[in-house]
Amino acid sequence: MVHQLGHRALQGLQAVQRVRRLRAPGRVRVALGPVGARTADPGGRRGRQGGAGRRLLGSLGAALRVRAAPRLRGPGPRRLGDRLRPAPRPSGGGRELPGVLHRGIVRPVHAVPRRQHQAAGGRSGSVEGALLLAAVERADRFGPNHSVGLEVRPGPVEPQGLAGDRRALPRRDHVPPDRGRPLSASEPPCCTSPGNPSAMSTPAVSVETALVPVTIDGLEVEVPAGTTILAAARRLGLRIPSLCAHPDLRAAGVCRVCMVEVKGQRTLQPACTFPIERPIEITTSSPAIRKARRHVIDLLLANHYGDCNTCKRNNNCELQALAHEYGVDSFRFGTPSAPKHAIDRSSPSIVRDMNKCVLCRRCVRTCLENQDVACLAIQDRGAKSKVTTFGDKPLGAVACINCGQCLNRCPTGALTEVDQTDDLWSVLDDPTKHVVIQTAPAPRAAIGEGFGLEPGTPMTFQMNTAIKRLGFDAVFDTNFSADLTILEEGTELLLRLHQALTGKDPAPALPQLTSCSPGWIKYIEHFYPDQLPLLSSAKSPQQMFGAVIKTYYAKLKGIDPRDIVSVALMPCVAKKFECSRPEMNDSGFRDVDYAVTTRELTKMIREAGLNLPQLPKSDFDDPFETPSGSGVIFAATGGVMEAALRTVIEIVTGKKVEDFYDHADIVPVRGFEGVRLVEIPIPEVGPVPDLLQRHFSDFEWLKGATLRVGVAHGTGNARKVLDDIKAGGPFSTCHFIELMACSGGCLGGGGQPIPTSPEIRAKRAQAIYGEDASYVVRKSHENPQVLKIYNEFLEDGPCGHKSHDLLHTSYTPRGKFIS
Repeated sequence: MVHQLGHRALQGLQAVQRVRRLRAPGRVRVALGPVGARTADPGGRRGRQGGAGRRLLGSLGAALRVRAAPRLRGPGPRRLGDRLRPAPRPSGGGRELPGVLHRGIVRPVHAVPRRQHQAAGGRSGSVEGALLLAAVERADRFGPNHSVGLEVRPGPVEPQGLAGDRRALPRRDHVPPDRGRPLSASEPPCCTSPGNPSAMSTPAVSVETALVPVTIDGLEVEVPAGTTILAAARRLGLRIPSLCAHPDLRAAGVCRVCMVEVKGQRTLQPACTFPIERPIEITTSSPAIRKARRHVIDLLLANHYGDCNTCKRNNNCELQALAHEYGVDSFRFGTPSAPKHAIDRSSPSIVRDMNKCVLCRRCVRTCLENQDVACLAIQDRGAKSKVTTFGDKPLGAVACINCGQCLNRCPTGALTEVDQTDDLWSVLDDPTKHVVIQTAPAPRAAIGEGFGLEPGTPMTFQMNTAIKRLGFDAVFDTNFSADLTILEEGTELLLRLHQALTGKDPAPALPQLTSCSPGWIKYIEHFYPDQLPLLSSAKSPQQMFGAVIKTYYAKLKGIDPRDIVSVALMPCVAKKFECSRPEMNDSGFRDVDYAVTTRELTKMIREAGLNLPQLPKSDFDDPFETPSGSGVIFAATGGVMEAALRTVIEIVTGKKVEDFYDHADIVPVRGFEGVRLVEIPIPEVGPVPDLLQRHFSDFEWLKGATLRVGVAHGTGNARKVLDDIKAGGPFSTCHFIELMACSGGCLGGGGQPIPTSPEIRAKRAQAIYGEDASYVVRKSHENPQVLKIYNEFLEDGPCGHKSHDLLHTSYTPRGKFIS
């Protein structure tokens, strides 16, 4: 038989068919080895795809020893016939097939010939003739994607498809961003959501989605096709527990706590990733479900080292709450006797304790999907998996922007802020120190949540009383320095526009980018250092106030600046890093000594035995007791832009902003869309106010111009804007763009109360805009305290020499992978 076939130059498929015919009953018998066994043939390769017939032919030259096809282990190198492999899946989120095969998520049921075969005598055949004909017939029969020839099974984090469902699996792999791609006219920049920056490239199309009836625990509801079970249950007010799902993140399905029963499915299914495509019946609570969830919780606790009583997330830990809810009164599988990981305290803002990590991947997904930083990632597989940084370096040594968004979404105490409350108690107890504090607007709309109040409950003046009872000597409002920031930043914008429109600077640094958010500043320093000249040189309101306190306030009160301890109450853990920047000491001292978060102040108030909601109200202290409404709205995304436009419009046109917008509410720049672009026409101009006459003689060069401004929140959306600027897209024609590191602006900062969600941030924003409407003074240039400091201290006005020395700064280019 071997000699009979050896001298013939048979084509690959023809030879296989000939062998099969000869093996028919009554003719030649060829023995097959055990499944997966490797033969003595040195040319054999385990895991090679292409069917048992091809391997049968190739082994005839090895004394009729033929090995059967082992199980698929992934695609081999490219070879002849590769064009016959199943075509890639559609691009709408599905993987290309080779990657899917490599992960073992799709296995071929019908083998496809892939390479030309070596005949027993050494002569090779080409892929033509019958082989090509068979391939064409197969393509006609199975379709372009060979979908009938594939069996789809769920991967480790993929949704379980319904029976007969052959849709493309959603993509897990991170797609590298297309740097420098402009936004086309069909891609409106306002269609982005903060939790999904990649949606920016998707045009908003109104499509009527088919509704699918579904029954959950006996309750019927209709949901759009593709809705997950978890989302459908929430519509009915049903709670399905989960440790990996979060309103701001895409579904991952890794914790397996949200398992439910789906009629027709043999096993429990993850509610957070199971799509509803047809009418189904779902059970969210049964003995089997409760047992499975309890088992998952027991396993998580078995790998969770730490004492709840000493954990910062005690009584606000999702794992602790689930353990209590499911009656975990003992550790079935024990607990770690010693920590596996050292606590990482290298960052000035964030502490990492991976001994408390449950591998939910919320932090990894937040850093990658929302913030586009990818500072955190999963290392290794299985029991060795852990969340780590680039090169497994300390967090303070990598390109972390200190925004704290990962911290806000961590379900346990694995990620917490650097706690400075003990240091603060020490200085408060020191009689030689004069301790003052400035309070940002965002904490006052959120601090009540730490005392059981609804999100968005204003606690401004009760908070002032609590702070004074803690022992602070003076309480100031950061809105004062926000007004100062608007005058400095607005004047800087007018100077850049003047240079551009009068031809004095052929390459002006436009668009001007805001510089209030320290997380955003560190992001551009790491990933877009070539665009640092576009940043406004104005310091953030926190740092401006710190410089004013150590100079103007110290002189006014006759206090040695060395004895003043300047504290800032902020919604952001990145403010801790900003305090430590070497550029922030233009007063001759550190501008701000401590930055505490909303959570830290809540802890101090509780420690002092105070009940915030029951405290009387008290006002801010002199000489910064009169803020404006423009400073308040700094807390919300679009607030800095609206505050700047209120001032710039009035200064340039000489008319009240109420003549253009009702109640001075510039609504077009408000909202929670990821990116917004607005045009403000300037039909006529007015006289130059006294405050700016050292810079301009008139505003005629602005007459008839149209001011183009943009707003973005979340550094993932900021990347889209910066790439568009580099590529010459719509945002490159803007004059002024507000950028914030956190979703929702400072209201969603990393130091705000946990949990956070779009609904919670929206309630906080309502409180902020309500406080703005209640102020008598609502524009920064009308704040009498700000005008007073320019008359008495910063005599040369905004962007003058003295204000430039104290209130402006510079920036530092950094590496993309290390700090």
